[in-house]
Amino acid sequence: MSAEFAMPQLWAIYLAVFVAPFIQEDAAVVGSASAASLHPDDAGGIFLVSLLGLIMSDGWKYWAGYFAQSWPPAARLTNNPKIATLKEAVLSRLGLALLGARFIPGTRIPLYLACGVFRAPFRRFLPLIALTASLYLGLTYGLFAALGEIVGARLQHFLPFVMVGIVITVIAVTVITNFIKSRRGSANS
Repeated sequence: MSAEFAMPQLWAIYLAVFVAPFIQEDAAVVGSASAASLHPDDAGGIFLVSLLGLIMSDGWKYWAGYFAQSWPPAARLTNNPKIATLKEAVLSRLGLALLGARFIPGTRIPLYLACGVFRAPFRRFLPLIALTASLYLGLTYGLFAALGEIVGARLQHFLPFVMVGIVITVIAVTVITNFIKSRRGSANS
């Protein structure tokens, strides 16, 4: 731990990077990488706590789907032939599906819930989400480190704000695009 970084501040960062994935995962990853880039002596601990938060958040979504399947409307939905085809595709390519969902905005929550509803084996699901979360965090941390080297120490403190701005922009564009598509779809009906 760095001398300038007091223990109460470190615990606050640990708590924030653990809880943040339950609120918004992409922003949590960017925030974690930001904190690690600004406090490189504590980067390993921040990474591990953030990874644990991602895994717990993803696991919660799986179990929500798992228990939702016992709800009669959800059980009826899983008997739909189209859903059965989707179930077979997800379960036969679980690793690829989870890897894709980790990097494709808007697909994680529905897929993790579906994995629970489809009763994907948790003993396969858990290591795969841990692996994909590690990959996602590692790539983001690497990007922050590389950008920090490029922009230099003076501008590195602004990098988290730039990255959060980019994430917010991507989320906003996705939400607006989906809204426009849904409006066009309802207008054509």
